[in-house]
Amino acid sequence: MRKVITTFRRGSGAAVILLLIAATVATLQRHSWSNPERVRLASAAVRSSDTVSSQSLYQLESAWTTDHDKMLRLVELQGRYTILSLIYTKCSGTCPLLVKELQAFGASLPPDIKDQTRFVAITIDPADTSETLLQYRHEMRLDEQQWILLRGAPVEVRELAAVLGFNYAKTGEQTDDSQFSHSNLLTLLNPHGEIIRQQQGAGGNLGELISIIRHGT
Repeated sequence: MRKVITTFRRGSGAAVILLLIAATVATLQRHSWSNPERVRLASAAVRSSDTVSSQSLYQLESAWTTDHDKMLRLVELQGRYTILSLIYTKCSGTCPLLVKELQAFGASLPPDIKDQTRFVAITIDPADTSETLLQYRHEMRLDEQQWILLRGAPVEVRELAAVLGFNYAKTGEQTDDSQFSHSNLLTLLNPHGEIIRQQQGAGGNLGELISIIRHGT
């Protein structure tokens, strides 16, 4: 797997607080986070919050549903390092490989790191219901204590994907069985929801995440 790694300085996190409107999503996805106009739009869209910083992904106010059909907002993820991925359950390509690598990584974590870390997988497929996600959890044997599986409204998934720089599109006929062309992006958030690292897939570099989590940078 080709390794493409992007490390973010804490000062550059303002771009991750973007609350997109539907009319801007397609445009924003064509630009990188270094694009000044994209940063300007992100800053202009910030909603004030007393609980998270202006650099936090948890500024997004979208509501999500777990595989146990419970509502969750991203701000509720505060307090641990979060390894975030966007997947879909019918994927026959990179998604199951990435999930398995992360699962193995989670099982191998030292106790002090495991207690500080969670994995969050969000589906990009509107056809994935809570029941589908729960079945996926069982099939993939994802630990209840370590893994959170989420689904959301299509516009909210698009907003989050654009904030992360994750691109996806449905391929083939527009049916429930269609596949998606998508990025293979892994995002590490600190306990405050700020992006501190992104990389394309596991790429054999997961060991470096242990050092980042242990030292808090």
